[in-house]
Amino acid sequence: MAWQVANFPIARAPQQRANHAAMLARYETGVIQPLSIASTATVGTPTLLHTAKNAELFIGATSYNSAASTFRITKTLSAAWSGACDVFSFGGTQPDPGDEVAFFWNGTKRFGGVVLSVEEEAIPGDFQVSLLHLTFTGFQSYTERVIVANLYTQTLGGLPGIIVYEFWRVYLQQFGVTKTGDAGPALVLPNQLFHYVTGTELLNRMKAASPGYDWWIDDDKELHFELTTPTGATAPFTLRDSDRNVDTMTVRRSNSRYRNKQWVLPSVDLVALRIDSDTGDGVTTSFATNYVLTATPIVKVNDVVQVVGELFSLPAGWECYYINGGIGVFFRVAPGAALSVEISYPNPFPLGFSAQDDVAIAAKGLYEAVYQAKNVSDQTNCRGDGAGVSRPVRNRRAVPAGDPV
Repeated sequence: MAWQVANFPIARAPQQRANHAAMLARYETGVIQPLSIASTATVGTPTLLHTAKNAELFIGATSYNSAASTFRITKTLSAAWSGACDVFSFGGTQPDPGDEVAFFWNGTKRFGGVVLSVEEEAIPGDFQVSLLHLTFTGFQSYTERVIVANLYTQTLGGLPGIIVYEFWRVYLQQFGVTKTGDAGPALVLPNQLFHYVTGTELLNRMKAASPGYDWWIDDDKELHFELTTPTGATAPFTLRDSDRNVDTMTVRRSNSRYRNKQWVLPSVDLVALRIDSDTGDGVTTSFATNYVLTATPIVKVNDVVQVVGELFSLPAGWECYYINGGIGVFFRVAPGAALSVEISYPNPFPLGFSAQDDVAIAAKGLYEAVYQAKNVSDQTNCRGDGAGVSRPVRNRRAVPAGDPV
């Protein structure tokens, strides 16, 4: 990386001149200045850091100068960590997506990951310097780069910790990720099938099966699968009430996504056919349905399928008929006494489930929302989604199976 502070030009336009003068002043006062570490310095070696500087940024094996107060870090368990900063470029080699990143503050490593994107911005009136906008992702991003297609059986190891270990050994070790932490909870899981899913999904499934456990890959490239409650993992530094490290802070309050009654619709029609039941008496030949018939129904008498035809288009040997757009079926011969009569036909109403907060409805009025679930093929999962989407809604209710929404 070339640093040519002495040749830093001042733009001629008044506003540009003022902006560049301010930038140059920050260099001269040491707020932003070229680092004194050689480009061959080992990535992430705190002992090589210049003690007079607060922030040090390494990308690959090169030390870079980040513009003052531009570094942002976001860290969340079981998700990729992220960071962003701006650096000045005076030509020469620039960071590339995929390069490893190490950021230190006061000699303590605060972020480790890889470059996600590089955006170069020209500075008007100055062709010798540009501003690079860099975004980073943590080492958790490695779990998104691998696809798992495997069946883990109890014979191979049914413990969550063993599955996590085997996943690390086969898929993450190639990236230089190490494994730390305990062996996970003493739970024996049934066979676990991962059908072409990302490593993130595998780890999240193991987390969901292990109460109190979570996973992350830290700044030093170590995979953790550890108990985080009730004590939790040790934070890398201490925050006190008197600490200040804020440029701007904005609090936004909105009810744009507020709801106190949540509907969940499955991805498939869970009640494909509606069944209306009755009992014969040896006399009655017509049996009404709750809804109109728009297709040939399936009619059973004592579990024996009947020959059904549409009025004015009856097949040979017909035993009952229906009227398209009408209600009910009509038998040639009345079903015998005490014989069951079942009429199955497409339900005009798909099944749905709801969860609601009666207290909030009474206080604020009704706010309804609908969620179209994906890959839900049974009623149990649909009920679970309804409860999950509406969390923390109280008084969860599901429309009983068979009842229309």
